[in-house]
Amino acid sequence: MPEQAALELQPLVAAFNQMLSRLEMGYQQLSQVSADMAHDLRTPISTLIRQTEVARARRAASAIIRRCSAPITRSWKGWRI
Repeated sequence: MPEQAALELQPLVAAFNQMLSRLEMGYQQLSQVSADMAHDLRTPISTLIRQTEVARARRAASAIIRRCSAPITRSWKGWRI
């Protein structure tokens, strides 16, 4: 009798193992997609951050240059070459 029960359960065991294999494959694919998306988003976000930092630095430098050059510009306005 136990042999008969084992034979009857074999299709169920096989189906369960196939289901587990498909679930594992789906999980691996989802993990890969998540990793790819994270990488694809990280690059443009890093670029935007760097561009923003450069723009801020340029604006800060421009303000400093204007502030420092203003007295020189005022003093040279009276001169003609």
